[in-house]
Amino acid sequence: MEAPDTWLAARKGFEEAALGFLDACTTLKDAAIRSGASLAREEMIESFTNQYKPVLESFDLIQGCMHHSQRVLNAVANLSPQRVPISKLPTEILIRIFPAFLASSHHGSYELLDIISVCARWYQVATTTPTLWNHVDLRTYPEQIYEDASCGFGWINFFLTRSRGLPVHFNPSLDGRYSNDCVMFELVLLIQNYPTAVGFIQLHGGEYYGDMVSAHYSFTESMRLLLLTTPGTSVSLRSLATGVLRPALFEHLPMWPLTSLPQLVELNLENLAEPACPSPSAICMMMSACPLLHTLQLWNLETEPCGRLPSSIQLPNLRLLDPKNAPNIIPLLSSRIFPGTPRLHVRLGLHSSNTYQAPDAFRALLSRSNVSSLTVREIYELNYMTPCFMSIIPYL
Repeated sequence: MEAPDTWLAARKGFEEAALGFLDACTTLKDAAIRSGASLAREEMIESFTNQYKPVLESFDLIQGCMHHSQRVLNAVANLSPQRVPISKLPTEILIRIFPAFLASSHHGSYELLDIISVCARWYQVATTTPTLWNHVDLRTYPEQIYEDASCGFGWINFFLTRSRGLPVHFNPSLDGRYSNDCVMFELVLLIQNYPTAVGFIQLHGGEYYGDMVSAHYSFTESMRLLLLTTPGTSVSLRSLATGVLRPALFEHLPMWPLTSLPQLVELNLENLAEPACPSPSAICMMMSACPLLHTLQLWNLETEPCGRLPSSIQLPNLRLLDPKNAPNIIPLLSSRIFPGTPRLHVRLGLHSSNTYQAPDAFRALLSRSNVSSLTVREIYELNYMTPCFMSIIPYL
């Protein structure tokens, strides 16, 4: 991908040169107006000439950037020094354009057909390049997915088929306005049919649900079915993110996964309140079954301690620890987490005095970890907390 990067850098240089050209044109216009008012004055003619020189330099710079960009494209595509049509762009560049195009659309069938109508090679690239389909953050818009009731979740099946087993990102919309029960049910079936195809799941609801029954079902069933699937079955989920489920009007406590997620490498829980927020024991049990976990982010969690807790949680691959405003969870985790030897990046959100109710436990966690960087946000207690932490991190 070095050649496309060089091409993009050349394009940026061209854009900067174009801006310089516009500035030079404005200056030239002003100089011409001033000199035209008194053509007989030699100093005004000299001033006009001096203002004209930067314009010539801008033209030369623009021309040089254009030739350089063309040479890069020709070298990548192995073409003669001519203009390169989109149909002849190399696959490396098409691969970059494809995810960006889908990320800006609603991932409907019509948008994808537009790609083929612009360039017939899109179809060839799309069918022979599995990596195209696992880098797309697929948002499930039910009004588009179910526009043909007979196809069901066929469009997502299409993504999974094209990816050829590579993990696909899923970002279901859980806002209570659509048939979330159908979305989650179909997604569960996909995981069961393609146990190694789903690599990222993000459950993200709005601040307010118009249909609380639908919202309750979506989140509860997503935890019970989506992550548990078949009891005793190990899925290949690598990233789980849940956030902004704060209304706290759920009737029943969601069931969090009790089976092993051995491939999980990222866990992000954000803005959760009871009963949507998992208990500290549920979080500890989940983490203890994820030996490959390298990213742990816990933000704004409101829950009460309950249940049994493991005596220790071994996380030998942990590289990022990002706690913020979770007073009933952080102290319990601090005394049980044992990171490995990799360098650990710690980010702290010191929002209030009760953020870390057990500073001794957290200091002990930092002292037994190979902390290489410390980021402190929302500093309200700099004089008390930060020097205390820094004094026990020898290799910061």
